[in-house]
Amino acid sequence: MRVILSMCLLIFAVTPAWAAGSNRAMKEDKTQVNDWNRFASDLYALHKEQLSAHKVKETVKMGGYRGRKDFYKEVTYADAQTGRVLSRIQWEIENPGNIHVIEVFQYDQEGRVSLDYTAAFLPGFRNAPVQTLVATHAYNEDLHAFRTFDASGDTVFERCTGTYKGKTIALDFEDYQIETMRLEPAGMMKSSAYQACFGSLELTAASFLPPRKQ
Repeated sequence: MRVILSMCLLIFAVTPAWAAGSNRAMKEDKTQVNDWNRFASDLYALHKEQLSAHKVKETVKMGGYRGRKDFYKEVTYADAQTGRVLSRIQWEIENPGNIHVIEVFQYDQEGRVSLDYTAAFLPGFRNAPVQTLVATHAYNEDLHAFRTFDASGDTVFERCTGTYKGKTIALDFEDYQIETMRLEPAGMMKSSAYQACFGSLELTAASFLPPRKQ
C-alpha cells in the first residue's frame, strides 16, 4: 500500500489541472462529500484508539511537492515493542491541524498487515478527501493478495503477487476489469490461481466500513 500511496501523491504534484477537476467533481456530489469526510474523521478516531493501546515510538520527516517542497510533516507511529507501524499521518506545515494524508494499519496474529485504510486530501482543496481506500489482505502460502475499496464501498482494484504451484503470480485488476470478470461465469475468477489469491477475501467492504478496529 505504501507504493500505491506514493503514486497517488506523485499525481498531486504533477497534475494540478486534474486536481482542480477532481475537487469540482467532489463538490457536485454532496453524498460522497459527506461520506468521504466521515470516513476521514472515523479514520483519525481509529488512529487515536489504536495509539491509546500501545506504547508508541514516533519518527518524523518532512516532505512536499514540486513548488511546495516543505508542504507536510510526516509522522510515523509504531509500536515501540514490535516496530509495527500503527499509522502514518502527513500534517500540513502551514496549517498544523490539517491532515494531508492518513494511513492506519491492522495486523493478523502472525504480524502481517490484514487491513489498511487511507484518506488523502489534495494540497489546497479540503472540501473532502480526493482519495479514500480500505484494503483487506489475504495470505496463502507464498501468495499475498489484497482487494481495495473506497469509502463508498466501491471496488477500486485488487492485486496478488507471489508463487503458486511453482509459477510466479502477478495479478493486477482495476475496477472496470473486475466488473467485467464478474459477468464471465467461466472466466478468470474461476481459475485456480485467482481463487488461491482472492478466494478468501470479502467481495464487499461492508465488514470494514466505517473504519474500525477489527
